[in-house]
Amino acid sequence: MIRSTPSHRSKRAGALVLTGTLAFGGLSGLVTAVTAGSADATPLSRSFAMVTRWRADPLSRAATEALDLFHQDGATSATFIAARRIVAVDVAGRTTATADQLEAAWVAAGDQRTAVILAALAQVGVPYRRNTSAPGVSFDCSGLTMYAWSTVGVDLPHQSERQMAASTARTADVALAGDLVQYPGHVMLSLGVGRIIVHAPNTGHLVEVREVSARRSVRFASPLP
Repeated sequence: MIRSTPSHRSKRAGALVLTGTLAFGGLSGLVTAVTAGSADATPLSRSFAMVTRWRADPLSRAATEALDLFHQDGATSATFIAARRIVAVDVAGRTTATADQLEAAWVAAGDQRTAVILAALAQVGVPYRRNTSAPGVSFDCSGLTMYAWSTVGVDLPHQSERQMAASTARTADVALAGDLVQYPGHVMLSLGVGRIIVHAPNTGHLVEVREVSARRSVRFASPLP
């Protein structure tokens, strides 16, 4: 059993302040909380540094904007399509896919999956942390996939093998953007073109877009029937 020492209590308080300021004050609220001081300012200062690095990533900002426009104006609106294009161009710049290929894959996958993809891409730059699923704060691999799918009302368990078991197996040739991509111990989200994925890698790394090596054997599964 872990005793609730003053150090543990202060770190827990810091985490609660971070969550609250993100929910109610955004970054400006977090700045206020940090500069106001606390019994243990170090966790807050570190959290602030992580969150500003996340928000500094242009892909997370573009995906957040696109997702907001998706909900406000709809998937066929000119404003959303323009915002989605910006996201696709950014992802293309980090991978071997073209923006046209990515957009075509997202359109073919449908509105629900597009929302899932954008929700995950909006977290690019967020730090990895085991056993967490906290948007804007930290994720582990299954925490990110669980969060992204929860934004469209699909509940997944918080563990990669359990997520695959709860989903419908697919082959690579019919997998769609938003499907789960998994190898033992790690789960990711397909971006719909080849082996391009978004994932929370491991300790010391940030949520990122990358391509899974062709040498690695992976499985695909859809959280939708």
